[in-house]
Amino acid sequence: MRQTALVLAALAISGSLGAGPALADPSHCPPGHAKKGWCSPGPKYVYRRGDYIPRTRYVIVEDYDRYGYGRPPSGYGYVRVDGDVFLIALATGLIVEALR
Repeated sequence: MRQTALVLAALAISGSLGAGPALADPSHCPPGHAKKGWCSPGPKYVYRRGDYIPRTRYVIVEDYDRYGYGRPPSGYGYVRVDGDVFLIALATGLIVEALR
């Protein structure tokens, strides 16, 4: 017991115990919480007209008429990113119009 306490004390003094690799990414999130998805990913990126959206970031809106949007032109589509809806060129991901 005394030996364990001495080892822990030595680790704490040397700095090996504490703020090393045990910190989670993002830094405000306690260890373990990030793995469980309890921490927010941080501030959301604001996309604007002329920006490109990576394919991994959006979900295609197939029932656009349900939301009152007209049929998109050929090669274009409505997508949802973090709750926002955009009209993009599907081949490139270029935002043509931001919809609210």
